[in-house]
Parts: sequence; C-alpha cells; structure tokens
Amino acid sequence: MKTPPPPRRKVAFVAYRFIRLGIITASLTLVTISGFYLAAMDRFLNSAPARALELGFRASPQPTQAYPVQQIETHTCGLHAICALYRSHDLDPWDHSLRGRLGLDLPTIPYTGEKTTGTLQPDMCRVLVQDGFRIEVPDLDQTRSTQAVLNHLSKGWKALALIRKPSNAGLHWILLQEGPEKQFELVDSEYDELQHEDAWDFVDLKAIQILLVSPHVSLESDAVKQGNRLGVKLMAESPLRLKKLADRNPPPTISSSMVLLPKKEGRTRIGN
Repeated sequence: MKTPPPPRRKVAFVAYRFIRLGIITASLTLVTISGFYLAAMDRFLNSAPARALELGFRASPQPTQAYPVQQIETHTCGLHAICALYRSHDLDPWDHSLRGRLGLDLPTIPYTGEKTTGTLQPDMCRVLVQDGFRIEVPDLDQTRSTQAVLNHLSKGWKALALIRKPSNAGLHWILLQEGPEKQFELVDSEYDELQHEDAWDFVDLKAIQILLVSPHVSLESDAVKQGNRLGVKLMAESPLRLKKLADRNPPPTISSSMVLLPKKEGRTRIGN
C-alpha cells in the first residue's frame, strides 16, 4: 500500500498539478488563437475571390476624368494617386480604408525607429488586386513600351506610375491618363491642376515603373498572392532602373559660383 505524502508535500504536489494544467490550457488557447489569426491573415492577403467580389464593390468598367488633390503630407503621394484612380472608377476611397491597407504610416523595417517610406509596390499591387483590378507592367527598357502605355490609355483606362523626380531624384507616385498628341496627362498630387508631358520623354527620363490598371475581378485562388509577388519583383528591380535614369538625366548640381560663402566673424581688415 502506497504511503500518502506529508501535508506539505501534498500541497506542493496539488499546486504543481494545477500549474501544469494551467500551462497546458494556456498553450492550447494560444495555439487556437494563433491558428484563427493566421487563417484570417491568409484570407486577407491571399484569398480569392477578391475583396471587391466579397464586399460587393465593383469598379465601373469605363472610368471618368481624374483630377488631382494636392497632398499636404510628404509621404502620401501613393495614397493620392490610387484615390484619384478609385474616384475615376466611381469608387469611394473611404469605403476601402486605403490608408491603413497600404501600410502608409508604418515603417518599412519595424522597431528600427525609421520613418515610413510611403507606399511600396507590394502593398500597391496587393490592394489593387483585392479591389478588383488587373495589373500589367510593361518593360520600360523596350522601345515598344511607350506605345503600349499610350494604347492602354487610349481605351480610357488609367496607369499608376512610380517616377524619379529630376529636381531632387526623389521617388513619387502619380496617375496617368490619356493626353493630347502623344502626351501623357499627369494627375500629380504636387499640383492642383493637370500636367502634360511628352510620352517618350516621360518614359525615358522619369518613369521607374508604370502599372497599367484595368477593372477585372480575378477568381483565381492565388490572385492576391500573385499581385503581392509582382510588387516584390518590381521593388527588387527599382534600383537598376533608377541607376539608368540617373545616368540619362542626373539631378542638377550647384555650381561654385552659386554658393554664398559665410561671412567671417570679427573685425574686417581694410586696405593693407
């Protein structure tokens, strides 16, 4: 017959059993919650039909004229460009929570203290596919790419362009639509009016990437994942395209004659 443990050991044994049971219960709860969270994230990022189909949002097949809204924050050009696109397709940007879904205010590398870099290509492509748009990206190093963009715009559709600004070599998102006489009409959030630019000069000297966008709800199971992968590929290709643009059109340099030398402190010597 087994001898019962002393009272103190018995209390410690019972406490140990309760603690072990609590740890097992907490672990199972954490695993269950993590499973639901991962499933929800997978549905948010990779599921199909697209978000547009699930929520009943549909872009109008033929967009209207887009107009710029001037930005007041330095990092919101991507948000303004995609909002102009949505409004032209009779979609209310507020219904789509674009600022949060684009990760606009999040740092690219968390916990480093660095500020946000604005809208990145993977987020832009993922959101567009989720909301019922098709994306085609021409190779801008090919001579036929400019005509391909013009043909796309001639159908009334729009294009999102990531550009290098010649003034300071900064990156900037804008919306393109058809313009007169082989020109692009620029919907640029740095201006309160539409701008126009020669199509070939724009592609050769400014454009890093151009996303040809048209309304299309994909029913493919991995459509959103493909959109995200496309954005990652575009982001990886950006540095090489940037180097080519910098070689063709380097940013302006300040000549020594334009620099004002600081005044010397102390008494000024006059004459010899």
